Amino acid sequence: MLVRPRPMMALCAELRDKYGLAVTYEDAPADPATELDVEIVPRNGVRSLTPKRKPITFHISSSLPTLAGSTASAGNTAAADPSVALAAVQDLADQYNKSGNPGQFSGTQDGSYLHVQQTARMLAGKLQPFEPVSGTLLSWQPKPESCYRVLTDLSAVLAQKGSFGLALGVLPSNLWMYPCSIDKESVTLRQVIDAIVAGLDTDPASGKKVTSSGYAEAWDLVYDANWNKYFLSFYPVRLDSLATAANADDALPQAAASQAASQKVPNRTGASTSTRPPN
Repeated sequence: MLVRPRPMMALCAELRDKYGLAVTYEDAPADPATELDVEIVPRNGVRSLTPKRKPITFHISSSLPTLAGSTASAGNTAAADPSVALAAVQDLADQYNKSGNPGQFSGTQDGSYLHVQQTARMLAGKLQPFEPVSGTLLSWQPKPESCYRVLTDLSAVLAQKGSFGLALGVLPSNLWMYPCSIDKESVTLRQVIDAIVAGLDTDPASGKKVTSSGYAEAWDLVYDANWNKYFLSFYPVRLDSLATAANADDALPQAAASQAASQKVPNRTGASTSTRPPN
């Protein structure tokens, strides 16, 4: 049973870590009148706003394979069929939607990625449709840049547009080493993030795409009422069908410069936060 803010976000982390699914998570601002609790941090007395929560127990479909060696593994470790994975994720979103927790979520699929997005939010006491902010249209200046520079440009573009603030949360290390290509003058926020993910899956020396890495880069867009901003974070995912490829260090993308050689986990040494991750 989960009793914590943003249970869907915690669930997405489990789907990545234990089931090898490249799942992204995106939420919406909570209704300040009905969906936020005020908590006082005992050690310093700081006032903090956190989303309300109700207990929920997620029942994950047995048809969804687990990663070999994960704590959820029960012998079913074959790669997940995309349609099975999407159905399982949508079922979990439906469970959340019936739990009384803030907002309504849905699952969609885009290639090898599954996106869990908030599609309805409470406003003035009424549940209303919500368009995920990853669909925000941006004006862009195409030019060769590093992934890190694209992220800083992205924050500036959003600030200039006045749509919402963006802060950088958990980031891969050495982002400045990886090329990021955006060749359009009109792009969505999702397309910019996709370009960063694609850049992280290249060899910095040759600029060529790395194949059979065994990893993908998932991301979260999480709204924090304390900062009145969205936090963008990236997380490595060991993929089900390519798990054994993690034994080949020279084949891994950026994510794979070995944080722990014994675990073959993508490198997060030097991962940083610009302010702090959301509560």
